[in-house]
Amino acid sequence: MAQGSVSVNYAAGGTSAPAIPTTHLVHGILMFLSMGFLMPLGAMCARFGKELFPAPGWFQKHRAIQVFAVLLAMGGFGLAVDFTASAHGKHFSGTHGKLGLAAFVLAMLQPLNAFIRPGKDGAHRPVWEIVHKGSGWIVPILAAANIL
Repeated sequence: MAQGSVSVNYAAGGTSAPAIPTTHLVHGILMFLSMGFLMPLGAMCARFGKELFPAPGWFQKHRAIQVFAVLLAMGGFGLAVDFTASAHGKHFSGTHGKLGLAAFVLAMLQPLNAFIRPGKDGAHRPVWEIVHKGSGWIVPILAAANIL
């Protein structure tokens, strides 16, 4: 087994799957935790937290979860860029890379979108909510499609 890789024994007979490079494994874990778990959790906190946590508690939880999720996504993305450059240098050439890039870009735009949020009575608030909520839910959907 190559150094920096992980082999998993799947069968009782001792047959194991091909070794997975550690950076690939860490990339997958970071992206799953970020886009597959924390981002949907943060969105659910915003959607359902108003009933559970008095204001501004729900918003603080939503923001903290999403900031942590974005930081994990940045780490996972950095690993992907690094090991792709080391392997063959063709970034985002396959379906996985293209879907991952789309999900990552949308995830990185969410903090900017939140920063420019209009006031509750602002004329542009309904459009902002559609963009923020819509793109926020598209990220985990793209991530799930990318995993499959």
